[in-house]
Amino acid sequence: MNYLKLSALLLFAVTLCSCVSAKHETFVVPKSFQYPEVSVAAKDFVTKGFVFVESKLIVNEKGERIGSEITNEMLIKEAQKLGADAVVNVKIDVFEENKSSVNQGKTTQERTYIYKASGLAIKYTNAVDTGVQK
Repeated sequence: MNYLKLSALLLFAVTLCSCVSAKHETFVVPKSFQYPEVSVAAKDFVTKGFVFVESKLIVNEKGERIGSEITNEMLIKEAQKLGADAVVNVKIDVFEENKSSVNQGKTTQERTYIYKASGLAIKYTNAVDTGVQK
């Protein structure tokens, strides 16, 4: 019986607490703050999929660079394989590894950078009509 009373009291408390009253006010913008409506061209797009590229750059102790860093063109080439026009939300991670070796009493060092990039390939669709004649 106590559980029944407790349940009824709890239900009453929840119902009482869930009542909300709101005050609605209307704000009128003064004429001095009103601006003409402006159309902004925007590009609509559809997603074509994710693209991933990886490259490796080795820098030896003489400063010679072997390999390449990630470039935007690498991502675009991968996106074009999917029929896309551009890549958005690009993320590039760099991993560095240092190596030292001793050969005939001579120490050599080299740094290896591994670049991994990903992004979302998109294909542009119709642009918003701005009403401006070309």
